Amino acid sequence: MRSTSRPAILPASFVAWRCESVKYAGVVITAFVTGITGGVMYMQLSFIQSSTAFGINWTVAMVFMVIIGGIGTIEGPIIGAVFYVIITQFLYNFPGIGMLILGVIAIVVILVAPKGIMGFVNSKNIEIISIRRKLKYLPKDWKL
Repeated sequence: MRSTSRPAILPASFVAWRCESVKYAGVVITAFVTGITGGVMYMQLSFIQSSTAFGINWTVAMVFMVIIGGIGTIEGPIIGAVFYVIITQFLYNFPGIGMLILGVIAIVVILVAPKGIMGFVNSKNIEIISIRRKLKYLPKDWKL
């Protein structure tokens, strides 16, 4: 908790942010949302087996969401998850070829937009749901 992967702690501390409290709140909120999601999933399924909860289908779905949405962005996996849910609901009517179509979509996105949907959108300087903030003034000796 005390270390950070972002070098923005120094500028944040200059504007009187309590960085440790913000990090702690982020972990608590993430754990809460994860717990609620698991509870809703249990209510839907009413029985969870370890072979299905930790199966290869979940891993493939998560990797698909990240690749389609965009690797290295916060909003990319969110867009990828929405896209995945819409596509799987549409492909529910085609049980034999659903995974094949998802594979073809993943290959096409990797070839056309290697950084995913959000990487392609961000390369056009369009920010849809970005949470990034830019500093207006940056001293010359700071390296962000």
